[in-house]
Amino acid sequence: MLFAWDLPVESMEFQGNAQLVLVALKLHVADDTSPLEHVVNDARHLMCTIPQTKLTYNRKEANKVAHRLTRL
Repeated sequence: MLFAWDLPVESMEFQGNAQLVLVALKLHVADDTSPLEHVVNDARHLMCTIPQTKLTYNRKEANKVAHRLTRL
């Protein structure tokens, strides 16, 4: 997300295979006490700086190329 923050874009789609993280980013829970609370809140703040953002869930198996690239 930090990379996207530095780009002058009007819209951005973030894809991930961690469904719990994507749900946490979409929900706006006032009393979030999870261990990742600060990370999720920072990500939400960065997403607010981009006019249009979209979060989508992709199963790891559906994106084998990206998964292999992360292992390099």
